[in-house]
Amino acid sequence: MANFKINIPDDFMKKLQSLGAKLDDIAPKMIDGALPILEKSVKRQVSKHKVSGDLINSVKISNARAAKNGGYYGSVGFAGYGTHKYKNKTQKVANSIKAIALEYGTSK
Repeated sequence: MANFKINIPDDFMKKLQSLGAKLDDIAPKMIDGALPILEKSVKRQVSKHKVSGDLINSVKISNARAAKNGGYYGSVGFAGYGTHKYKNKTQKVANSIKAIALEYGTSK
């Protein structure tokens, strides 16, 4: 897992802290508002590949939810399975695996 550090201006942090319990209502709405933008970007990137029709249709949003550490998260990912021809046989392959192969390549 990658770690990174963000420097948030003090005045912005004070505004967030002043929201208190309201932040638990606002944060999921903010994430849910941003997810369609990310979904559109993922679909645009996938569409650059020649054989991506099934993959584009498999892009799904997972709405915001609370994390164990007290934060919130949402996700955009690939759902379901597609097919792949290998050695004259059609195989069932998870769309997430197909997306990884398109992004990073394979040994072949």
